[in-house]
Amino acid sequence: MEEAGLTPEIILKKINQHFTNAIVVTDVGQNQLWTTQFLEVTNGRQLLTSGGLGTMGFGFPASIGAKLGNPEKDVLTITGDGGFQMNLQELATVMIEKIPIIICIFNNRCLGNVRQWQEMFYEKRYSYTKLQANPSPYIPDFLALARSYGADGLRITREEQIDEAFTRAKEAGEKTFVLEFMLETEQKVLPIVAPGQSLKDMITYE
Repeated sequence: MEEAGLTPEIILKKINQHFTNAIVVTDVGQNQLWTTQFLEVTNGRQLLTSGGLGTMGFGFPASIGAKLGNPEKDVLTITGDGGFQMNLQELATVMIEKIPIIICIFNNRCLGNVRQWQEMFYEKRYSYTKLQANPSPYIPDFLALARSYGADGLRITREEQIDEAFTRAKEAGEKTFVLEFMLETEQKVLPIVAPGQSLKDMITYE
């Protein structure tokens, strides 16, 4: 599979361009941290997040509430391939009740936040963070799942596909639209403080 340099920063900069008045709801994990780093928040109540509570699966159902309370606004869910699987059955709810949500899945085929800690601080002893079964890169196939509920979606692997993807999503009408962004497994959230260290010892981008 070719990700061709697709990064969370690129995706979120495109979100800033395409959705200036949208409500953005994050799940929990690397997707949440990247969003709070790179999303340009210009209005109150524009960003909804679980914060430090760590409730994986929060993003999608919270987006439903945000859309019901603000039907005139676009609502985006920023989630990971792990967190989305906590409550993906709510695709039935949004399709039956005609609640259009734009779901952005940052798919790095792992539980990225935990995997990052295992790589950086636990000598790469990876345990129960892999969400990919070789040789298939799609476990599950999120687009097939979305379509089975009557929703639609696109898989994005290159930066030049992003603008068209967001345009298609905004034109979906009453349908929820799933955008699956394929990221490299090794992408990290930085800066980070190692266990037992102080802020002055934080690990930053090189």
